[in-house]
Amino acid sequence: MSVQKKLAVMVMCIFMGGQAFASELVHTPVNPSFVGGNAFNGAYLLNSAAMQNDHKEKAAALTPLEQFDESLQRSLLYAVTSKLTKDMYGEDGFKPGHYSYAGMDVDVTGGVDSFTITIIDTVNGGTTTVTVPNF
Repeated sequence: MSVQKKLAVMVMCIFMGGQAFASELVHTPVNPSFVGGNAFNGAYLLNSAAMQNDHKEKAAALTPLEQFDESLQRSLLYAVTSKLTKDMYGEDGFKPGHYSYAGMDVDVTGGVDSFTITIIDTVNGGTTTVTVPNF
């Protein structure tokens, strides 16, 4: 090695060989609901979330009468399903068969690994089939 290269390597070692100074990395939360978050970020974060929201609200709100009608329908369907479940799982356990409730015909057939419930709407003619596995 030449003298110039040795001198250059020694100068680099002197300048590069010093201590490296660094500080700890500290995470500061952005969300103001976390402890330590900046309380002034709340409005900014809310506006940013509102601008990114792609979900649209329903076009029209239901009137109180329509809400009552939907609630009544849910209650009646719950009563029908509750009665059907009690009839299917009576004291003797699962009973396949044909059941008629509130304008619906329900056919329940049992199998080895599952049972099938076929619901026929006698008013509209719609059919729904549900297969439930046995555990």
